[in-house]
Amino acid sequence: MEYIGIDLGSRRCVAAHPSGEIILNELGGMTTATLVSFKDKERLLGEAAVLSSSTNPTNTVDHINMYLGKSYEDIAMQMKLFPCPKAPFVQTKSGPAAKVQYDDGEKHFTPVQLIAMVLGKIASNVKGVEIGNIHAGIAVPSGWTDAEKHAVLQAAKIAGFGQAGIVGRDAALARCFHRKHPIKDEKETKTILIVDVGHVTTNAAIVQLNVTGETVLAHAYKGDLGSANFDLAVFEHFQRQLKASHGLNIQGDSRKGRRLLSACEQLKKLLSTIPEAVVQVENLGNDCDLSLTLTKKEFDALNQATTTALTQMLKELLVNSPPLASVEIVGGGTRKPAIQAAITAAVSDNVPLGRMLDSATAVAVGAAYAEDLIKTEDVTVADDVLALEKAMKARDETNFLIANKRNEIETFVYEIRGKASQKHGNLIDYNVVNPLLDAAEDWFYSEEAETATLELATQRVTELKANIVQSCSAYFAAVAKDEQALEAHLEAEAKKAALEAKDEDHDFRKLKTPDRMRLVMKNKDEGNELFRGGNVQHAAARYVKALTHASKFFDLSPEDAAEVKSVKLSLYLNLAQCYLKMEAYQKAVSNCKDALDLDGNNTKALYRRAIAYEKLKDYENAFRDIQEAFRLTPDDRAIIQCNERLKAYMKKQSEKEKKMWTKAFA
Repeated sequence: MEYIGIDLGSRRCVAAHPSGEIILNELGGMTTATLVSFKDKERLLGEAAVLSSSTNPTNTVDHINMYLGKSYEDIAMQMKLFPCPKAPFVQTKSGPAAKVQYDDGEKHFTPVQLIAMVLGKIASNVKGVEIGNIHAGIAVPSGWTDAEKHAVLQAAKIAGFGQAGIVGRDAALARCFHRKHPIKDEKETKTILIVDVGHVTTNAAIVQLNVTGETVLAHAYKGDLGSANFDLAVFEHFQRQLKASHGLNIQGDSRKGRRLLSACEQLKKLLSTIPEAVVQVENLGNDCDLSLTLTKKEFDALNQATTTALTQMLKELLVNSPPLASVEIVGGGTRKPAIQAAITAAVSDNVPLGRMLDSATAVAVGAAYAEDLIKTEDVTVADDVLALEKAMKARDETNFLIANKRNEIETFVYEIRGKASQKHGNLIDYNVVNPLLDAAEDWFYSEEAETATLELATQRVTELKANIVQSCSAYFAAVAKDEQALEAHLEAEAKKAALEAKDEDHDFRKLKTPDRMRLVMKNKDEGNELFRGGNVQHAAARYVKALTHASKFFDLSPEDAAEVKSVKLSLYLNLAQCYLKMEAYQKAVSNCKDALDLDGNNTKALYRRAIAYEKLKDYENAFRDIQEAFRLTPDDRAIIQCNERLKAYMKKQSEKEKKMWTKAFA
């Protein structure tokens, strides 16, 4: 069973492997939105629900973890912290539940069911592992009640995890800090304070560290103190101001209320770095835009009660505490100077504030490190609840496959239209082909396509491709002939190279290092000459021969080993360049990998592998490589151009995927 750590946040969740590697979401991001949205017969989970929170708010549920284990009255009070349109909660036989329109009718889902949906989405991002084979350690505030923790474990069971347990956020952060910054002196013991200010809650813990591990000596928790308090205070300030100055009565559950809240969040972020900020809000007044202005001094005054509460909470925690070596601050809330000042007021100016942990991922990574701290219990879930989640997952999978088929049609249409300017494009009769492509596009945007079954979508793809292949038989025959010729040529060159290298490759004599190096360099130099003359295939054969000799060194001194490593690195890079020119992109990827195994920060290898991945249409890996190359060599013009090209593509792809999800294809 594979273990992962999960940070169950009120706005975003993060998951990590025990290696510390973050589990990326389907868009390649490190976090998953704590959102569930419903539309027609579809449910949108995590990142897919982000756009729906503004376009379909009354069928979207956010801040779900804050509703776990609470009564209907508690939830109603909690929702007042988040003034914007959202799905309402009602009292049902199963307890408080969100009321949404789904599957042709009104449906009710409890917070436990909703969190189970989010957890299931996170598990689906773990590549190659079924959710039933995953053991999850879920980090929650240490101050949560037994009812809240029990609800999390019920949600994990509904989601389908093979096993799940709870770990406190304080313990997870302490473990993460100790793993990343271990105490190495057996005689050393130090005490730190970790303060975690999130969007809704604040956690703090006194942690003692020594060479053997970490111990949480004391912790404190406030479930009503977080970054949202600042947003609400500024929101209420401008509510009053706009009513007095413009006669506007802006309610939190309106679209104007959402725009105002978003502007207040923006002001909060700006005032973390500048003394005065101005934000323009579209269509806030009577068909006009309004400007909101706030100074840092005004912001601090509006939030005096919140910062005072934080200072008091920490002072009470620190009573009888050993002397602190430092204060580690994490969480988005600690970016605000007002919060940092409140923390300093509690611990004194002599104790430094540090940011030695990543605010976004530290809790999840700590939970991933803390499998030994996980606490679990037996929980029961009604069979009908388990069956409902299983049925919705099956529907999600079907809708995903349908969406892929629709995307396959769209991609195929674009590819065929683009072949006009490519080699052999003159063999395509677009007078015949264009009507077929137009009909496919018309269907793609039709109501029938929106409601198509998987069988119908598959049939459409098959028919389109068959008709195009039949209509463009001359083009596809020419392309296939080129591919066969290239393959035959490469195979012939490989055989030729093997024959040329026969004597040398079967030479197992233990040549002295200088003699063997002469053979390596002879073949490398010959390859360079052939490459400069445009004879790429023969150049590649020489480089392969040089690598064969380079593998036969023995008993090398450190200096000789370094020289051999350098030569092998250049040979792998040269081979990669050859294969790029021969359009053998998979071989180029393989040789770049070999080069990076020797030098993980080699920008040439990263750049050439990015180009190969791009040609293979593996854009995610291409973008990852070029980003790393750009980080290492930001001034290289070729890397800059490739980075901009791939960045534009990834942005376009992300927008396309979001559009796809929001069109009710989960």
